Amino acid sequence: MEVDAVVDGSAEAAPDTSRKRPAVDETDETDGDATVQGSQDARAPPSAADAPANRGKKKRSRKKRRIDGQQDVGTPPGGRTPGVKSPGSGRGKKGKHEKKHRPATVEIEKRDGDLKVKMLQDAILKALLSTFPQSSRIKIWGRINRVVVIQVDGLTAPLLIKHSAHWRGLTGRFAAAHPFQIPGNTGYVYDVGQNLFMRPLTETARKKLIREATKQHFTKMVLTEEQLVENGYPLASQAEEAGWVTLTEPRGERMFAVDCEMVLTEHGQELARCSVVDDTYTTLYDKMVLPESPIVDYVTKYSGITPELLEGVTTRLSDVQRELQELLGSDAVLVGHSLENDLRVLKLVHPWVIDTAVAFGGARTGSMKHGLKHLAQRCLGKDIQASTAGGGHNSVEDARTAMELVHKLLKDPAGCRVFQEASDPLCALLFEARLKSLLLDSPRPYIRSQLPGNNGLVTAPQCPTDADVVSHFTSHAHEHDFVWARLTELGESADPAAVDETAVAATGSRVTAMLSMLAPRGTDSGGPLSNTLVFVIGAPSLTKWRALYLEKKQSGQKLPEDKLKALQESVVASRQGLLFTGVNPVAVASAFGPR
Repeated sequence: MEVDAVVDGSAEAAPDTSRKRPAVDETDETDGDATVQGSQDARAPPSAADAPANRGKKKRSRKKRRIDGQQDVGTPPGGRTPGVKSPGSGRGKKGKHEKKHRPATVEIEKRDGDLKVKMLQDAILKALLSTFPQSSRIKIWGRINRVVVIQVDGLTAPLLIKHSAHWRGLTGRFAAAHPFQIPGNTGYVYDVGQNLFMRPLTETARKKLIREATKQHFTKMVLTEEQLVENGYPLASQAEEAGWVTLTEPRGERMFAVDCEMVLTEHGQELARCSVVDDTYTTLYDKMVLPESPIVDYVTKYSGITPELLEGVTTRLSDVQRELQELLGSDAVLVGHSLENDLRVLKLVHPWVIDTAVAFGGARTGSMKHGLKHLAQRCLGKDIQASTAGGGHNSVEDARTAMELVHKLLKDPAGCRVFQEASDPLCALLFEARLKSLLLDSPRPYIRSQLPGNNGLVTAPQCPTDADVVSHFTSHAHEHDFVWARLTELGESADPAAVDETAVAATGSRVTAMLSMLAPRGTDSGGPLSNTLVFVIGAPSLTKWRALYLEKKQSGQKLPEDKLKALQESVVASRQGLLFTGVNPVAVASAFGPR
């Protein structure tokens, strides 16, 4: 398979980008009879004998007009007087703004190492927002009107070669497949979209974020009514329902961290443990609770609850509600991480809440909210929820951690690494420029993170199947400036090495249909709608890696040597992706792969 070739929108040989970009040639204009390529009298400098006669006329002669297609010797080849159109094509002298009229191309510099998501992200922003700098290796020249990124899960180099007949609609449009590194580390593989859709903040934006996070008093961190609704908190109307309560008597404005553990019963999640910690990290309340309905799953690996812990317990939900009303006041500020879940299982309505998941939400890096464990590591430098295998969470530890995070945010937000690593949604940069985005994917966290505050400029329809992706793509891609489409069904095979050929053929035909729709047609060729920059990402299936990773995570112990080796090998294989790119890719004969 040919790799590391430059693609310029056709399947021709790529230019050598190791040299400097050639300057715009101003001597090859062919406007009527103005110049003749190679003509000595039009290009040669004046002789020594002529020099005295021309010396005083040089500046004036450059201002003479071209008449009837003739050009004075003193006028620069291809030049014209400003404001006067040239005969023939009507184009005038090329100047510093001529670059935007250059045919749109994309070039990939040849260097050691695979292409990376950051390079792709930079290229997208450079293509759509010209103020952004060039990508370190993916260079964009000319004017781009639309960027389309198609990710095909399960598409690898071996599969491409083995089933080459099904991929000619892809390989026939691009000169090469470039090695593309799927993000990850030695033990984990990240989703391409999770990295592509989040842009690290600039230093100025990061300082502003820290400034906004700095509060003089904890009451400034309390969720607004709008935030309570947006994050699914129980509202006052639910207090009138049977079994629900509120905190009543005021007892002094203080913070109390609350955390609960739940089990699964015949009627859903029910309370099994409740813990309360005050602002000095003292445990004020910690009780096991017997659910009202029969337990069907203790969910021990998450809840830490076992049958032995509930043996002999007589405390019920109503007892906990009464005791919390006696302990906490109506003016208490409750602290927790995604506390809406705890309040719902407590059947408790309370409007004064500090939610650490929301408080640190502005520093998200690929999902809408950080997990408590991640925040503890990045802000407090501590490891929580790390008990022995099967031990699950500890509600006292989680409540104390939430309180520590609030104190950290009040005193030293700049010391929280999540703010140093903070990101902005990619689409936020686009809709600030009034560019429209179409996201065709399942509702993953990185897709949801692009939606808030976009003023209707980001569209993300439900796409449960690849057929839905193609349908929305062919109907609406032309209406948007940026399009992300992800085909997942090929990557769902339990054994990527033995993928069903029917699935390969189906995915190959869908990719062909999408690319065919993008190709310039008829009079549109070269027009404003035809300059479409296309990226196609081949992302290996994560099925095998994910199964081994979950086994390791759930066991809580070191894997046997053979499985540990298999996990490491699966990481390496899962990070070996492909990237195709071109402008207005059309189906032509290609040297790529077996034909």
